[in-house]
Amino acid sequence: MKPTEELIHEHEVILHVVSAAANEAQRIRGGQAARAALIAMMLDFFRNFTDACHHAKEEKHLFPALEKRGLAHDSGPLAVMLAEHREGRRLLARIAGLLPTATQGEKATDQAIGEDLSSYVQLLENHIAKENNILFPL
Repeated sequence: MKPTEELIHEHEVILHVVSAAANEAQRIRGGQAARAALIAMMLDFFRNFTDACHHAKEEKHLFPALEKRGLAHDSGPLAVMLAEHREGRRLLARIAGLLPTATQGEKATDQAIGEDLSSYVQLLENHIAKENNILFPL
C-alpha cells in the first residue's frame, strides 16, 4: 500500500467516528443530554488517532513532500490544512474542558458541547475532502 493510500484509508476510518460524533452532536443540539462517556471515547480517538497519528503523518511527511512539488507552506492549501489542524485541536480542548460539567446536567454546557462537536465534525469533513482531492492523483 502506498503511503497516500494509507492516508486515504485512515480518512475512511476517521469518517466512521465523525459520523458517530455528528449523530451525538445532533442529539445534543436537539435538547438531549450529552453522553459524557461516549464523547470522552470520541475525544480519545480524535486526539490519539486523528491528531497524534494521522495529522502527525501529514505534517511530518505529506506536507513536506507536497512542498517539494511546489505547494507553498505559508499560503494556499497547506496553510489552510495546517490552520485546520490547529482549529481542530482548539475545539477538542474546548470540548474536553466542558465535558466534566456535562455530567452535572448543565443544559448550557451540553449545548456548547453540541455546537463545538458539530463544528469539529464539519471541520474534519471539509478537511478530509480537501486532502482526498490532493492525494487522489498521487
